[in-house]
Amino acid sequence: MAMILQKILSLSTKKKKIKVVTPGIMGAATYVPLIHYILKMCYDLEGKHPDQVKWCEPVFIDPSLIDPFEEIVKDQPDIVCFSMYIWNQVLLEELAPRLRKQFPDM
Repeated sequence: MAMILQKILSLSTKKKKIKVVTPGIMGAATYVPLIHYILKMCYDLEGKHPDQVKWCEPVFIDPSLIDPFEEIVKDQPDIVCFSMYIWNQVLLEELAPRLRKQFPDM
């Protein structure tokens, strides 16, 4: 997380959109995207342009959802942050190159 936070805090270009992708847990009744709120809070307190950064709705990877790609790209984000765990590693390793192809400057 420190590397992601350092990258986000160093944003010098204005008008960025950030999307956070977090995994679901099978059988979880509620979804609280903690990493989204932690990164947002840190940037709002320490970032260079907190008024110029749009934090898009976080994407919740439901275990029954096969492909979250469309949900991620609909906001045309400049930065996508992943919360990777053993149960979503393969999905994210397949998703990342597709996002890079869709957004080559990301």
